[in-house]
Amino acid sequence: MSKDGLIILLISLGVLAGIEVAMQFAYYFGMKKNPGQYEQPELAFQFNEDYLVELVPTIKKTYIRSEENGGDSIHWKVNRDGFRGSELKNDSEVKVMVYGDSNIQARFSVEESTYVYKLGKFLKESTGKGIEVINAGVVGFGPDQAMLKFEREVDIYKPDVVILNIFAGNDFGDIIRNRLFELNEKNGLVKTPFKTEPDQEFKKEEGFKFRLLEWTKSVREGMDERRNEKRAVEAPEAYERGVFDYFDKANQEAYEIYKKGEQRYFSNFQDSYETDIATAPESEASQEKKLLMKSVIARMNELAIEKEVQFAVQILPSSTDLTPSNYVLGNEFLKKNYPDYNQGRLTNILSEFTRELEIPSINLYQMFLQNNPETLFFRGENNHWNDFGQDLAAKVAASFIADSVLN
Repeated sequence: MSKDGLIILLISLGVLAGIEVAMQFAYYFGMKKNPGQYEQPELAFQFNEDYLVELVPTIKKTYIRSEENGGDSIHWKVNRDGFRGSELKNDSEVKVMVYGDSNIQARFSVEESTYVYKLGKFLKESTGKGIEVINAGVVGFGPDQAMLKFEREVDIYKPDVVILNIFAGNDFGDIIRNRLFELNEKNGLVKTPFKTEPDQEFKKEEGFKFRLLEWTKSVREGMDERRNEKRAVEAPEAYERGVFDYFDKANQEAYEIYKKGEQRYFSNFQDSYETDIATAPESEASQEKKLLMKSVIARMNELAIEKEVQFAVQILPSSTDLTPSNYVLGNEFLKKNYPDYNQGRLTNILSEFTRELEIPSINLYQMFLQNNPETLFFRGENNHWNDFGQDLAAKVAASFIADSVLN
């Protein structure tokens, strides 16, 4: 390298170093002055040796909705017991615990708009009792993790009623991906022999962060998101084909790992729409997923009976099955390309399981289908139920719980 080139390189590195130092100071003092506008450095989740992931007690975080979903900053917190929301009460007449995934934790909604909060509100109005509803949801959770969490917590919190919310869109696959359980030769549910390990996503967040690189990454991700939105509008079928193939490949890889009896590979926070059950219901992977799901529900029901807890299952449909297109993957594409696809299949399978096991259940599919489902979910990659969807579900569930479970 020439002398001039070396000087230019050193000056460039000096400028970048100066920018980095300035950004570190700006971040530090900005966090001190107004923490809600900055991504807090602490992770909201930590490793749990039994069910892989749990919320960090007493942490406060901010979730920022995408522009197409309003761009709001949602501040949420975890209480000292490790549940999203306010501190627990000691004087409630009836205690309800709701287990589930990100749809239940609902970090994308203010607490007063979440399903759990609304369920408590509507139950109090309909029963006149002092009711406490505890949010036991955790992002990325599958029913297997919910069952293990319930097993650990039931004697501590002594709930009267427990609701397991199953998200039909990816919870079958969660049990395959998590590798906490498998089926033996007699199709009995057994724990795998593997020692659980911290999630790979935790390792990415460890150590010092270069703010310039983080800013560059966020800009790139924002550009990618806008590019994907544009592609979804301009060439929806090509975009949905790419999304479907991505999910399908991930499902195939997860099942291969399961079939070979290997240890968990996928992150707790990595989910895929159930392409196999939705479009190839008779495949080997689909059959194994269904057996696993039924076995997990049955095990949780047995535990609830043993502990004298009223148990119910709520079945939440996916926006993929309810809407023609949500900028990710919609039922219009699936109907056109897969003759065996049935948009009600994923929820119907779960309803059938609960009937066979004689478990009270709420299937939200028809109620959502009849109430303009496009308005009940966020748009784009955040395809969870929105505030309207949570409100509707809570009204349905409150009526059902009051009439069929509490009476």
